[in-house]
Amino acid sequence: MPTVSTGVMRRRGYLAALVERGLTPDPRLVVESGYTEEGGARAAQRLLALTDRPTAIFAVTDMTAVGAFGVARRMGLRIPEELAIVGYNDIPLATRMAPSLTTVHVPIHEFGAAAARLLLEQIDSGEPSRRRVLFNPELIVRGSTLAGAGSVASSQLVPAFATE
Repeated sequence: MPTVSTGVMRRRGYLAALVERGLTPDPRLVVESGYTEEGGARAAQRLLALTDRPTAIFAVTDMTAVGAFGVARRMGLRIPEELAIVGYNDIPLATRMAPSLTTVHVPIHEFGAAAARLLLEQIDSGEPSRRRVLFNPELIVRGSTLAGAGSVASSQLVPAFATE
C-alpha cells in the first residue's frame, strides 16, 4: 500500500476514474513499483505476465514508464499498437523516447516556488502553515497511447496502474 502522498493520490485518481466509467477495479492490475526505472520494469513484468494482460499501463512516474517501455520491447510488444503506456511528470526524456511518452504534466517550477513561499512564511511566523496549494495537472498526449484506437477490441481495453 502506498504511503507517499503522490502515490496515494494517483492511486485514488486511477480507482475513481475506473468507477466513474462503471468499471470494477481489479487489484491484480495495481502493482507496487516505487519511483524508479527498475521498479517500473519489475511492475511491468508482473502485469504483462498475467493471462489477461493489460493493454495499457499508467505508471506512477515517467521513469517507471521508461522501465515498462523496456520490458514491453523485450517482450516484442509494439507501443502503442499492443500496449499503451502513460507516465507522470513530463520529464524531458518523455519527448526523446520512440514513440514519445504520453504523460501528465505537472508545473514543477511552480511547485518549488510555492513550497519556498510557504517555508518562508513558516519561518517568519514561527507557526506551521495549514494552507494547501493545489495545481492542475495536464495530460500531454503523445505517441505511446494509441492501443486499440478504432478497433473492435477498443471496448475491451484493460488498463493497469503501477504505483509506488
